Order: sequence, then C-alpha cells, then structure tokens
Amino acid sequence: MNHTWQDEFDEQDVIKPLVLREDSADAAITSGADDNLLTVNYAEGEFTWSAGIGEDTLVIDASAVSDVILMHTSSGGSFYSAPWIEKLNGGGAQSNFYGVEHLVVYGGNSGDVLSDLAGTDSLFGGGGGDSLFSIAGVDVLDGGEGFDSAYVSRSQSALNFFADLAQAETASGIILTDGTVVKNAEYVSLLTGSGADTVLGGSEQSDIYAGGGNDSISGGTGYVQIWGDDGNDTIHGGTNGGNLYGGIGNDLIYAGIGPDAIEAEEGNDTVIGNGNLTTVHQLGGGEGDDVLYGGGGWSSLGGHEGNDTYYIDNLSQTINDGLNSGKDVVYSSVSFTLNNDLEDLILTGSSNLNGTGGSLANKITGNAGNNSLNGGSGADTLTGGLGDDTYLIDNVGDKIVESSGQGTDTVASAMSFSLSGKQLENLTLTGSAALTATGNSLANVLAGNSGNNTLDAGAGNDHLDGKSGADTMIGGSGNDTYIVDSSNDAITEFAGGGADFVNASVTYSLSADLEVVILTGSAAVNATGNAGNNTLTGNAGNNILTGGLGNDTYYVQNIGDNVVELAGEGKDQIFSTATYTLYGRVVENLTLTGTSAANATGNSLSNALTGNDGANIINGMGNKDVLTGGLGADIFLFTAGSGLDTITDFSIAQNDTININAYTGGAMTPAMVSQTGLNVVITLSSGNAITVNGAIQADVLAQIVW
Repeated sequence: MNHTWQDEFDEQDVIKPLVLREDSADAAITSGADDNLLTVNYAEGEFTWSAGIGEDTLVIDASAVSDVILMHTSSGGSFYSAPWIEKLNGGGAQSNFYGVEHLVVYGGNSGDVLSDLAGTDSLFGGGGGDSLFSIAGVDVLDGGEGFDSAYVSRSQSALNFFADLAQAETASGIILTDGTVVKNAEYVSLLTGSGADTVLGGSEQSDIYAGGGNDSISGGTGYVQIWGDDGNDTIHGGTNGGNLYGGIGNDLIYAGIGPDAIEAEEGNDTVIGNGNLTTVHQLGGGEGDDVLYGGGGWSSLGGHEGNDTYYIDNLSQTINDGLNSGKDVVYSSVSFTLNNDLEDLILTGSSNLNGTGGSLANKITGNAGNNSLNGGSGADTLTGGLGDDTYLIDNVGDKIVESSGQGTDTVASAMSFSLSGKQLENLTLTGSAALTATGNSLANVLAGNSGNNTLDAGAGNDHLDGKSGADTMIGGSGNDTYIVDSSNDAITEFAGGGADFVNASVTYSLSADLEVVILTGSAAVNATGNAGNNTLTGNAGNNILTGGLGNDTYYVQNIGDNVVELAGEGKDQIFSTATYTLYGRVVENLTLTGTSAANATGNSLSNALTGNDGANIINGMGNKDVLTGGLGADIFLFTAGSGLDTITDFSIAQNDTININAYTGGAMTPAMVSQTGLNVVITLSSGNAITVNGAIQADVLAQIVW
C-alpha cells in the first residue's frame, strides 16, 4: 500500500524503528527541541529528516540490502559530501538530512560507498569491499569485512596532524589527532590541512596528501603514493615502492627500498636515492634548482627545469635532465659521461676515474686520482687537479687547467697543440693528419701520429717519438731522446743543446750536435756517428757501428757486430756482452760486461782490456796493454810479441792463471819470475815482459802455465 508518513516528535515520544520497504511511500520526520535518536531500516523509498534544536542522532541500518551509496564527489584529492543517500538495493531512493549532528550508517553486505555529514558520524561498511569517506567532524570509519577503503579529508584543518597508518587494517584501528578513528581498512587515503603534519605509512596501500604546512610523511611496507603539496616537506618512501610528489615548496625526498618514482615538482628540492641495486628508482627534480643524490643504488635522475646538482656514486645511475633546462653540475665518485643536456662534471674522491663530456661546452674537473678527461665535441674546459691526468682534445676551443706539482699529465690531441705556458708534461697527437706538437720548458714526452708530424720540444729533457710517417723532430736545449722508425725522419739539434740520444730501429747516421745512437729491435741495421764523441749501441742483430771522429764508445751484443774506426779518429772504447776482438780494428779499449764466460782480445795498439764477472781469457796481443780480469777464474794469455803488459788484479784466490806457453814451450823456468817491490815481473824473450801488480812471487809461480 502506498502512503506518506510524516510526523514530528521529540525526546518524550517513543517511536519504533522506521522501516522503508520497497512498497513504502515517502517519509518525512521533523524532530523537536530535545536530543533525539531515530533509526531507519532501509529497503527502499525516500526519506527526509529535519532536525530540531536538540542534538539529534540518525542511525541508518542498510545491512539488509546489497548496495549502499552515500552520494559524494571528489576533486584533486579533496572530498565533498552531499547530504543525501542514493541507490539503496539497486533502486533510486533518496534521503535528505537537515541538521543531523550524529550520523550512523551500517552498510550492506556488498560494496558500499558511505560518507559522513558535518557532525560526529560513524560509518560501518559491513561485508564486501566498502568505501568510507570522512570529510568533516570526528568520525569512526570501520570497513568491516572485505577489502575496504577509507578516505579521510581534513583539508580545512589547521591542526598539526599525527597519523600512524600501521594499525588501519586492525580491529582496534588508528586514532587521528582530531579523534577520528579508522579501522579494518585495507586502503587509506588521507588529506591533511595547513598544519605541520606527521604521517607514518603502514602495510596497507595508501595515498597521502600532506596539504599545506611543513609536513613529514613516511611510507610503510605497503605501496604508497605521497603528495607533499604546499610547504617545505620531508618525504620518505616505503619498502614496497610508490609515487612521491613534492609539490610546492623546498622539499626533501628520500626514496624507499621499493622502486619509487619521485617528482619533486616546484621549489628548490633535494632528492636522495636508495642503495637498492635490484630495482630502479626514478628521481625527478621538477622546477627549481634541485639537488639529486643517486644514493648508492640503481637510479635514473632527472632535475629537469632549473640549475640542478647531481651526486652520482654508482655506475648504474643515469641522468636525463632535458635540453635547455638550466645549467647543471654533476659530482661523481665513479667514472661518468655527460649526456648532451648536462654542462659540468666534477669527479670526487681519489680513485682513478674517467670524466667525459657531451656536445655542450663542458667544464670537467678531475679528483685527486689519475683521471682521463674528455670534453667531447664542444669547446670544453678541463681541470685535472692532483694525479697523473690525461686530457683528450678535439676542439680548438678546448682549454686545460693544471697547476705546478699536480702530477705528470698527458694531452692526447686530434689537432696541433702547444704545451707552452701550461703545467703539462706530455703530448700525443692522434689520428693521421700532419700535425704539430709543441713542448714547453718542462721535461716533455712528445709523440706523433701516423702522419708526417713536427715535434718541437723546446727547453727541458724531452722525449720525442714521431711514430710512423716522415717526422721532423726538434729538441732544443736539454738532454733529449729521439725515437726514429723511418729513414725519412729528421732531427734538428742545436749546439750546446745537451747530451742527446737517438733510439733507431732503422739504419741511422747522427747529425750534428747529437751524441748517442742506440739501435733497437733485432734487424741488421747500422749506426754512424758524427765528428763528436759519440756512443753507439748495437741491437740483437749483426750491426755495423762506425764512430768516425771523436772519442767514441761502442756497446755490442754479439760477435757478429763490426766496429769500424780509422786511424787518427780518437781514442775509442768497446763494451761487449759477448767474446770480442779488437784485432783489425783501430780501437784501443775493450771491456766485457755481464757474468757470462767471454774472451777479450786486443790488437797492435796499446789496449786496456777488462774482463767481466765470469771466467775470461784476456789476450792483449802486442804493444803496452793493461789487463784486468775482474771476478771469476781468468786466464791471462800471452802470445809471441805480446809487448810490455801489466796485469792489474791477479788473484790466486780466484784461481787466475798466467799462460806464457808461447815463450816457454812448456819448460818451467822459475828464473823468469822475480819479485820487484810490491809487484812481480815476468821477463820474457825478445824484450817482452809482464808486470803483475800487487802480487807475490810464489803465488805467480804457482799459477803460471809454462
């Protein structure tokens, strides 16, 4: 039966619960001046409550129906309640409430949507996955069974809220600062007001809107989304990942353990990554001059607009700042390469790191270690600092800054380059173009490329290596070393320019004002000196060494080496690691080197023959020779016409022997041996004699080979 139920009551009235069934007509009730309680059991129908002066409580029990929706709207994280309920049990019922101070709603057994009024309200979701909204007042939100969501908005509040969401899923729940209780909720959305709020996340999924004020928000073990909104907020991500937004203000945001996506948004913000190496964090600065720390973990950093500062400490960290988004600087404790939207790089610590620029005009600064700095294609400024640094140059606008005492530094240049005026030691040309490398007053190492280069060392003790190509090398003052690998290489030295060395892997003749040539490799190549006092050293092959004028010194390594000297070309010395003879050569002195057994043979000149640390046979041949055996059991051999020779270091302890068989034919003739002062003299036939310095007659007699 359809009818209209309308009445007015106050506290003295006893009214049974009003039941609105499917066939019920509209119901309208007005309370009096006292405090009243009305319970409505809903089935379907329209109901209007007009409260009086008293403090009235309305209880709506919709547990018998399947769906309850309390009308509400939401926008931008704020929730606005409308004072009516619709959709009870799938119908289009509508209930209007005016002046109700306490609303108690019991939801149905399915997914309900319940919202409070302005007073102190209680919303019970019951069964199913419910959504409970608290917009104002001091409310109780109880999700009941199922996966329930609680939405609490206190955007107009100035309270300093504290909320620990860890208990939101439990039956006891959490109590917010204003007294609102949230329990049995598996998802919580909290919007605070203008106060300085502290919110701690729990194990449930949550969305936290901090509102105004300088807030402190921390995620828990559940997935969390946090909006800092206005104010200078401090935000900590949780352990299960989420999205963190700073909003307006200068915010401090820490990534949690889980994979967080952070966007600091407006303000000069600081974003700090986490040390987790298994999941990647997205660290975004947004607008403003932001500071972003990689935090030791796997992170992708992007400051975006503004002049941003990055701190990198792991090779897995990357930066995507965006083109034309301010002037940015990167501090890195690992090797790092700037992309094309970053300007400056500063390496930190003392490890040996590499710093590489992009297409912009970069400033790259090394640390205390040995750095390799490459500015990229722009006009870059490279500052190495302490350590032995290497600079890669590819633009005429590139600049290098080094100070005295900051290590031995090297420039690798794809264009002509000068070290003049710079505290740089070494320069290597790269590529294949014909380039010029210019040194300074320091001890430089200049190296060419595969082209025809000019290396001009200047003052200092320099090392010049043209590499392949027909190179021109200019040493200047100082003791310079040249590497020659082509017969077309040319060396220019100046008079008084120091003692200079040439290391040649090809046949080479010393030009004027060069002193030393050293043959390298194992090829049978030759070396020729000039009019000065030269040193010529052979290689592992059979070499022809020609000293020319001057007092020349030769170093030979095998018996096949041929030393060529002519009469009147000075007093010359040979050092040999192998058996060697002066016979047929106009050379005066021969010294054996090393420890292997080897022999030294003189010529008709007055020779000085010296053995090594092994067992040697020393034969002076004719004239007045000075013979020194050195260590080892040496044999001093005298052939016919040996001349007037002197042995300087005869030792019976080393088992040295004196062989004069060429004069005695094996007949012992002790009378030939006499003690003369501190020396022993052996008188041979035909005016030949041997003086043994510092010897005893008996020792000499014991060691003579007759």
